[in-house]
Amino acid sequence: MLTAYFDDSGTHEKSQIVMVAGIFGTIGKLRCLESTWAKHLAAPLGTKAPLKRFHMYDCFNSIGEFTGWSRTETDYFCHQLQTETIESGVSAYGMACARKDWDELVTGDMRAALGNPEGQCVRNCFVKTIGWGRLILLLRK
Repeated sequence: MLTAYFDDSGTHEKSQIVMVAGIFGTIGKLRCLESTWAKHLAAPLGTKAPLKRFHMYDCFNSIGEFTGWSRTETDYFCHQLQTETIESGVSAYGMACARKDWDELVTGDMRAALGNPEGQCVRNCFVKTIGWGRLILLLRK
């Protein structure tokens, strides 16, 4: 069975950049990755208090559960999670769109067909994920 997880960023009206990104793979690979991440969240850097969740914004800005973390600590923790994700064998895809450019360039009938930047990012991610899934199924035959 194949599955995917996606998240958005900047989808509020005032944001300059809209982004949707995610990971996809077999349930087994994603469960393994989830387990590995859970270990990092339970004992971050081996010395920090357990984390409930990972939020990149909080980590990057050393706020919330990352209050008091140095830039070196947050960067290294992100590197650890990134390495686990790459080594897990899952696939990833993301799309970002500059809202101002989209609003200026995609107008009239094209706007009616393509919609807003959020919709474009979501559709693009789904199309790429479906294409990946089809390729995986073909390779298994």
